[in-house]
Amino acid sequence: QYDRALKLYEKALSIIENLYQQNPERWAGDYATILSNLAGAYMNLNQYDRALELYEKALSIRESLYQQNTEIWAVYYVATLNHLALTYSDLNQYDRALKLYEKALSIIENLYQQNPEIWAGCCV
Repeated sequence: QYDRALKLYEKALSIIENLYQQNPERWAGDYATILSNLAGAYMNLNQYDRALELYEKALSIRESLYQQNTEIWAVYYVATLNHLALTYSDLNQYDRALKLYEKALSIIENLYQQNPEIWAGCCV
């Protein structure tokens, strides 16, 4: 059953990737979400190379979106940093993981300092 779900995710990725290539502004967020979700599925199957590849793509897109609109995309960007860090932790690449965790923490600390009411419960 997991293989069937994986095939559906891969098909969804193919569709959304095509849409993204045609109109990146419209489909970037959805594309990054599918990339991240599929990466999580591969991580659950211990297929770390594929998970890392997908998380890295998602991170690149979400970083760009975050730079365009911090308030909307910060949570997604931080989540992807944390997921990628977790993957590196599972691979015993703790230096890489720690850098990503520190970056995520720094982003949330900065946002919290700017507006504690909005960011107090973020990303816990």
